[in-house]
Amino acid sequence: MRGQKRERAEQHVTTLHWHGKAPLRWFAELHPLADKTARVLANSLNQVLRDVVSAYSTGLSKQQSDAQAWFFHILVGDGVNTNEAAAKILLAWIKSSKLLANIRYFLMVVT
Repeated sequence: MRGQKRERAEQHVTTLHWHGKAPLRWFAELHPLADKTARVLANSLNQVLRDVVSAYSTGLSKQQSDAQAWFFHILVGDGVNTNEAAAKILLAWIKSSKLLANIRYFLMVVT
């Protein structure tokens, strides 16, 4: 393996839950990663978040009540500091954007 470049990918397991409804499994593509730095991981997490919020905003929300949506983003990692750093970058991006204007957002990192 010496001298060979290993392919890296991020796998996202995402499930959407609504009060009183069956969970909806969200299938996300594997994200190829140039490396496993915090910024690259945060970008991958941000893309999945944008996809889910876009789908919710354009159609899924019409099936739900008029109550404000809450988005719990739980990142499960392997104890590497990069995971926490990626979460901090993601949270900073979210706070500076209008992506979640009508959605309460919660972020938790579990190792």
